[in-house]
Amino acid sequence: MVHCNNERASEIIVGDLSHINLWEQGSASHIGGVYVRQIKNLDDGTFNLNDLETMLTQFDPTDPHCVITKLVCIEK
Repeated sequence: MVHCNNERASEIIVGDLSHINLWEQGSASHIGGVYVRQIKNLDDGTFNLNDLETMLTQFDPTDPHCVITKLVCIEK
C-alpha cells in the first residue's frame, strides 16, 4: 500500500499463481482499496512482458473510471 500512496483507483499487477493472489485473502483491496489485477504466470513463474505492456497501456489515466497501475509485484 505504501507504493500506491494509499490512493483509491490504484492497482497492482500480480501473477495469477503468486502468493499475493492466492494467499493474501484480498487484503490489498480490503484494507487499502487497491485493485489487484492478475497476469498469467508462465510455467517457470515468469510472465510475458508483452502481456504486461498491454495491461499497462490498456487504460486512459485521464478517465476517472479507470485504475492507475502503481506497482507490478514479481515473486520468485
